[in-house]
Amino acid sequence: MKLSKNQKIISQLLERVWEDDDFKERLIANPEEVIIETTGDMFDLPDGKELEIVDQTDPDKVYFNLSPKPDMDEIELTDEQLELIAGGASDSDVAAASQNLP
Repeated sequence: MKLSKNQKIISQLLERVWEDDDFKERLIANPEEVIIETTGDMFDLPDGKELEIVDQTDPDKVYFNLSPKPDMDEIELTDEQLELIAGGASDSDVAAASQNLP
């Protein structure tokens, strides 16, 4: 399987982060500069979007990321999501189901 540019960048960064705490701190503090310095490239980000790196490496914690409310008029729903809506599910139920959690 061929990795995308973004996947290659992520792989390079994770490899360094897992081995070098100082690098991790620099990456969190100044992600774009450190990414370009390390990989020679930058993630393809959508226009107007900003990159924020959050340290979620503490094995004693479970992290819960808050996602924006989906615009249900602008997304294409899967069959599973359509079944949930037909059964009376709310937008948040559909969003939670799309997270593929066990």
